[in-house]
Amino acid sequence: MKKQITLIALIAAMFTANATVANAQMDYDKINYRLAETHTKEYINKGDDAYRMGNYKEAMDFYKKAREYNTFKGKPVVPERDIDQKMDRCGAAIRNGNSQETRRNREEASAIIDALFGLGKDKSSRSSSSSPASGVRKVTYNDLTYITTVNNSFCHILGVTSDRNGTVVEMEYLNLEKDDRIKIDKNTYIKDTSTGMKLMLQEVENITTRDYMPVECGDAHVFRLYFQRLSNNCTEIDIVEPGSSSWKFYHVPVNE
Repeated sequence: MKKQITLIALIAAMFTANATVANAQMDYDKINYRLAETHTKEYINKGDDAYRMGNYKEAMDFYKKAREYNTFKGKPVVPERDIDQKMDRCGAAIRNGNSQETRRNREEASAIIDALFGLGKDKSSRSSSSSPASGVRKVTYNDLTYITTVNNSFCHILGVTSDRNGTVVEMEYLNLEKDDRIKIDKNTYIKDTSTGMKLMLQEVENITTRDYMPVECGDAHVFRLYFQRLSNNCTEIDIVEPGSSSWKFYHVPVNE
């Protein structure tokens, strides 16, 4: 009788041990699946964020990382076509961006040459979109040192800040000569001098992109330009209003 009880207890213990091992394996699989899912979605989100900012090569690297993690026991965590579509879209943006970047670089080089040698067409008003650049000079204003055009005597940079919400360029138009009027071109952009990434103007405050705003003689008119956020390691930018405008600023420090 005692032998039977011992045998039954042994069999029960074996079943219990097997069940424990099976449960441990199931828990281990759940953990690994969650890790794969977390990493995959994290890299997809990072790729989407980089894509929205125009960092297409960086976005492509993130999508490649997502594809590496997107497998658990031979099966995809998220549909593979979702990542493939994002990579295809990103690849097209890189190809298109390269061609556009080449064109923009040529235009910018031409504009800088015009600025240095005074090839712009002269106009009468001193407002933002009217004064040609006839050279460049170094300026220190509000403890910031940067380069601007010689013809830009009145518009200054007060500061540049960038966080996860975006980039803010605060500027001041100090009118010391005569009653004037100003506006800003809607195609104004900033450029990360270390990466070449350009971000277009998103919003404005206390200035317009359509109608001129009057600025009386002796007034200091402060306004702000809003752009998407810069990369975390960006330390200085160019701020460029296109065309013959004298409002061009180079190597402007970004506030830490």
